[in-house]
Amino acid sequence: MHNFYTQKGADRAFIRVLDPTPEQMEKIHPILQRHAQQNRELLAHHRVEQKALFLELEDELRPFLTQEQMERLNDLKNRWRQRFDRPAEMRGRGQGRRGGGPPR
Repeated sequence: MHNFYTQKGADRAFIRVLDPTPEQMEKIHPILQRHAQQNRELLAHHRVEQKALFLELEDELRPFLTQEQMERLNDLKNRWRQRFDRPAEMRGRGQGRRGGGPPR
């Protein structure tokens, strides 16, 4: 499955499904580029909101967690941070199961 969050991945997916002629491709390529950019911006905004929500959750949980649980929560947060700090083209590769979670 192609990564729709990258220009290359989105282009490949739509081109494979639509199978445009060269003339059509000349017309639709700028449209695909524009929408891919808008999608990247939307996802970046989403990550910021997701990070804030996770930090709020962490603040609310902290008084009820043991030190060991806080360490495990920090480990989880660090794994998510590492995943989302990588370029979009590299996310999900070599990780086994693909999943999501709050970045940073």
